[in-house]
Amino acid sequence: MRFIRNWIIPLTSTAFFAFLGFMLLGLPGVSIVQTLDGKPMPDGIPPEQITAIIKEGKRVGSYIDFYGFQLVGEPLYWTVGIIAVMAYIGYRLGAKARKVDQPAAQ
Repeated sequence: MRFIRNWIIPLTSTAFFAFLGFMLLGLPGVSIVQTLDGKPMPDGIPPEQITAIIKEGKRVGSYIDFYGFQLVGEPLYWTVGIIAVMAYIGYRLGAKARKVDQPAAQ
């Protein structure tokens, strides 16, 4: 029984909350927007124009749009961070089920 409390519950909880993080990133209001010199391109940049854009010296970038709020920084870092934070929350909640051996009372 101790194995279930100490290992199975925390790992299951961690996996479940990491899955919730993936679901959060898949919501309809969360999207990655490509930018061209800082201007949003909601339809994206056509692949055949990328080489011409780079030759002109323009900068291509992207950001995450979270229900109209622009998350500053690299989208990859936000994606990994959201999943990691959700997994950590799941681990901490699952770890509360752990059984710690208490010293015998005298």
